[in-house]
Amino acid sequence: MKGFNGVDRGWGAIVHTQPRIVTSLHQFQLEDDAHGEADSFATHDHAAEKGYIPAIYAIGLCLLTGDRVEQDVSQAAAYFEWASNAGYPPAMYEFGLALFHGNGVAMDVPRAVSLIRASAQAGDEYAREFLLAHSLDVGP
Repeated sequence: MKGFNGVDRGWGAIVHTQPRIVTSLHQFQLEDDAHGEADSFATHDHAAEKGYIPAIYAIGLCLLTGDRVEQDVSQAAAYFEWASNAGYPPAMYEFGLALFHGNGVAMDVPRAVSLIRASAQAGDEYAREFLLAHSLDVGP
């Protein structure tokens, strides 16, 4: 995957995030040729503008990793926040990670843990793993 070299860029659980990125990008059937990538990203950007939450989240993933666009963690965090505010559990987890580590946004650990916990309670396994790895209560 372009832009991912296995280095933790401060997002903490990037290793756990990589399979989700691959799955999401395949879900949206992004093409491999350069022209197709631009067209595909534009399609997702258009869907995001229309409020399609999975597309908003997918664009955040692209911005996080630099896949199909220039890497921009601040913009990634903004897209994750947008999808998180709509209650999308994967975005709640990703935005929580950004807040937890202060990447692209001001660090806010209490809010981060709250979002990650809500994501875990909604069934997000990555969020649950994060909470357990950090000895944090998963909640009910």
